[in-house]
Amino acid sequence: MNNLRKIAAGSLAAVLAFSMAACGSSNASSDGTGESTGKAVTVNEKSAKATSLADFGTMEDLEKAAKEEGALNVIALPHDWSNYGEVIEGFKKKYPEIKVTELNPKFAGTVALNGKPAEAGAAFNGYLMANQLAGGDINNLQPGLDFFKKLKEAGNLTTVDVTNGTIDSGQTGVVFDWTYNQASYKKELKDKGVNWRYKTFPKAQVVSYYNQAINKDAPHPAAARLWEEYLYTADAQNLWFKGGANPVLLDSMKEDGTVDQATLKDAITVEGEPVSYTNDDSTRITEWLQNNWDKTIGN
Repeated sequence: MNNLRKIAAGSLAAVLAFSMAACGSSNASSDGTGESTGKAVTVNEKSAKATSLADFGTMEDLEKAAKEEGALNVIALPHDWSNYGEVIEGFKKKYPEIKVTELNPKFAGTVALNGKPAEAGAAFNGYLMANQLAGGDINNLQPGLDFFKKLKEAGNLTTVDVTNGTIDSGQTGVVFDWTYNQASYKKELKDKGVNWRYKTFPKAQVVSYYNQAINKDAPHPAAARLWEEYLYTADAQNLWFKGGANPVLLDSMKEDGTVDQATLKDAITVEGEPVSYTNDDSTRITEWLQNNWDKTIGN
């Protein structure tokens, strides 16, 4: 048995994840996803010109008019800001006849790498993905830096650490990250009503392999070796696959029919020749980022 092996779930694709909320125009209605339906909205002129409750008559008259409209669009109200989440839920409970659609602006100050690229693996690989899409490669890193510089100058780049909480609050609306991180976020955020999606780009899929080793002085050498063998079974490989990673034995599992078909149906898999790099490349790229990221983008 080899003492050092690539683990089954090691092949991962860097990912661009994003919220699918979008702002509709003033003359279009929303279908509940935050996307414009293009349908014309008839607005009661009396309601549109009202400047006080008295213009409606009584509170009951206002409630009646609102229920007749049957919809409310609110914008930029993250649930963890001043407890807006419960405020919105309270309104929905009190007025169930009114459909509430929550909208967020198309990403000002919310585009994020998951960390600093010279310090965090997820950010490092996210940078390489963006660099590849910008026309660079692992030997030409400048296009990626130019891209993030433009993001910063446009006011779209944020340097906050990404969590499902920052996504839920709207602090991070676009994230460059690992598929397996975003797969878990997607499930957690769905329960909170956030429609979070992620994708990879075939010409810029970045893979990085995790390695496992057995300590030569392991106190339980047989159990350690059994663990390593278990990692390469179809059961373990499929569990990694279910978690958003690409198991290293995926191709052979497709051939012998042991891959979980339900997971395969919806999974994002590595296509063609992904972007990869050696340890020497990693050291060189990290040094380049250390020398150029902070002075160009800032801390």
